[in-house]
Amino acid sequence: MTNPDDEEKVVREIWKHIPGYNKDLQVSNLGRLRRSMVVDGKLTNHIYKLQRTVTGTVGVPINNPREGIKRSFIGIATLMVKAFFDPDKDGKCLFYRDGDRTNLKLDNLVMDLPTIRRSKSLNVFNERSKSKEKYIRKYHRVSRLTGKKTSLRFAVSCVRNGKRYWFGTGHKTLQAAMKVRDKEIAALDYRLRLEAGIIKR
Repeated sequence: MTNPDDEEKVVREIWKHIPGYNKDLQVSNLGRLRRSMVVDGKLTNHIYKLQRTVTGTVGVPINNPREGIKRSFIGIATLMVKAFFDPDKDGKCLFYRDGDRTNLKLDNLVMDLPTIRRSKSLNVFNERSKSKEKYIRKYHRVSRLTGKKTSLRFAVSCVRNGKRYWFGTGHKTLQAAMKVRDKEIAALDYRLRLEAGIIKR
């Protein structure tokens, strides 16, 4: 008698149509692609043989609906995202939970925020202003493959008249961001005062 704990958990394969592609093309939650065809009056399913590029992307060359009948290499993960996820609810950036791009099981795919995630803001203020508005924020770039933080960057922005103005989001050092802040925000304030008629040239 076998021990159930020793048996490999069987995952039921679920097939879904891919929005934007022919209805006879389906992708599964296990990362397989098939096309349903009628041969000699019988419905048969052709399973595609997957290929792997030098960058590690697993996919197949199929007709791309954006390019008409032209065949192009499409990643299986991209097709799974179209079939199983809603970018507006689940996020618009794909990550692999274990970092392995060849593991195409649905539970290994994670949709999350874009590749740039902002972390806790720095309390760096404009000394010329009495308001404590945060003009400089720090954030980490996030690897698409591992989901881990990589390089630290600084973003500069301010709010004027209910509108946010950005002055770059990829400054490598705090000192560089401070120079941009001092120059660009002062120029913005001057221009807005001119437009409002508060000061004259």
